[in-house]
Amino acid sequence: MTRPTQPPTPSVADTPATLGQYLDHARTEAGMTIRQLAAATGIPKSTVMYLIGDKYKKPPAIILARVADTLNIPVGKLYEVADIPHPNRNQTIESLLKTEYGLPTEVIADIMGTIEEKVRIHRAVVKKSNRGKGE
Repeated sequence: MTRPTQPPTPSVADTPATLGQYLDHARTEAGMTIRQLAAATGIPKSTVMYLIGDKYKKPPAIILARVADTLNIPVGKLYEVADIPHPNRNQTIESLLKTEYGLPTEVIADIMGTIEEKVRIHRAVVKKSNRGKGE
C-alpha cells in the first residue's frame, strides 16, 4: 500500500488572505524565526509579532518596506495583501506625515515651517559661497 503524497506547500504568491498570514508564511519559507526577522529588520520583536498577528489596521510603510526587503518580497505585494494604498513616490511631505505618522495638522504646519526656514538658510549660505567663488 502506498502512502498518499502531501500536497506541495503553497508559495508565498499563493498564500493566505491576511497580511499576517502572508508574512508568517514568507518568514517560514525564508527559514527565519520571529526573533531573527526582528533582528534582520531592526524592528522590535513585538512589532513583528503584531504584524504576523494582524494587529495593525494600517501598518507603517517603513515597517512593510523593511520586512519586504528582508524577506525578498516586492513591497507592493505587501500593500496589496494588506489592502492599503501603495505610497505614491510623488506624495507630498505633508501627506506622508499625516498618513504614515498620523501627525495632526498643527504639528505638520510646524514641521513645514522648520523645513522652509532650513531651506532659506541653506540657499543663503550657497549664494554667499558662490559670490566668494566669483570674486
